[in-house]
Amino acid sequence: MISSISEVVQPWDPAPFLDGELRAEIGVRHGVSDRDCRDFFGWPEFWRLIDQFDEGQDRITINRHRIPRELFRTKDRIDRAKIDGLIARGASVVQPAAQGRSKRLAEVVHDFQNKTAQPMRIGVIASMGQSGALRIHSDPIGYLIWQMDGSKHWTIYERETADADRNDPAAVPIFDQELKQGELLYVPAGYPHICNTTSARSLHLGFGFARPHYDPWGTDHA
Repeated sequence: MISSISEVVQPWDPAPFLDGELRAEIGVRHGVSDRDCRDFFGWPEFWRLIDQFDEGQDRITINRHRIPRELFRTKDRIDRAKIDGLIARGASVVQPAAQGRSKRLAEVVHDFQNKTAQPMRIGVIASMGQSGALRIHSDPIGYLIWQMDGSKHWTIYERETADADRNDPAAVPIFDQELKQGELLYVPAGYPHICNTTSARSLHLGFGFARPHYDPWGTDHA
């Protein structure tokens, strides 16, 4: 079973992810086998996380808009059947810091932190329908995306251009490609991006690498 950051980033050289420079470039690589993807983190693991849904940070969206909490709760408790129904109708579930609720994810984070003394978090995003979970945005940290099931089309723009300008039809992306099961994509900090589901359902992980001496979350979530 995968338990280290080196196993996650293969076939990339793990050094750029461990030395704090994050010199990895935008691009797609095929990582471990599809079976290893499912064994490490598949839909059963996702549903175990749903049972620990954290309303303080997790969210459910449809067409990139957040869904009111009353639509997935019953008597002030998370209703898994309602969430299942929302996902079946095209909703997305975003769990931006799931490593504290998953032993498998926590092992990778602990390995990274033991080697670098830097924080890292792992997000889990599940989507159905043709849209994605989030509007176009950029992140203050670099993310390694690992497509666990299904596929998504990713569009990434130049870092220097503000997110709001991405509605310009003349804008030309620097990356415009589908990410399939088992493939990895590195999205550097500050690059505006958006993704859309291109399969019946999609499940991917986002490994967030903080810059040296910078903790974007204020506390250690691992």
